[in-house]
Amino acid sequence: MSRVQIDITGNKYGKLTVIKYVDNKKWLCRCDCGNEKIADSCNLKRGNIRSCGCIRKGKRNKSNILKYFFAIYEENEVYQDDESLAGVCEDYEELHNFFPDYTFATLSSLIAKNRPLYFGKKRYRIYKINKGEE
Repeated sequence: MSRVQIDITGNKYGKLTVIKYVDNKKWLCRCDCGNEKIADSCNLKRGNIRSCGCIRKGKRNKSNILKYFFAIYEENEVYQDDESLAGVCEDYEELHNFFPDYTFATLSSLIAKNRPLYFGKKRYRIYKINKGEE
């Protein structure tokens, strides 16, 4: 007994919109960024594939502009509760310029876990502050 292939043309999964059936459960999809990708229907439905790869690569369109900024505080070596504002960054690229030794993934992980960053002999703490609705 063969299974009937359900037509998912026009459905949207993450950033991918299904365009047409290719073969063997494979579908041609168009990403919101404009690229095309062939994806397996099971992976689309389960949410394993959400884009052409642009999410992972960090490509973002203007609708995904961050709605927060980063406040960087230098911690006092003696009194760790005593902090002074060292700078403010609008996005991860600007933040990466401030701390060039850290990768984007490391920066976002440290910020999420509220862990300090060390640059030279100084210790910094970064806070993500919501800009509000734009």
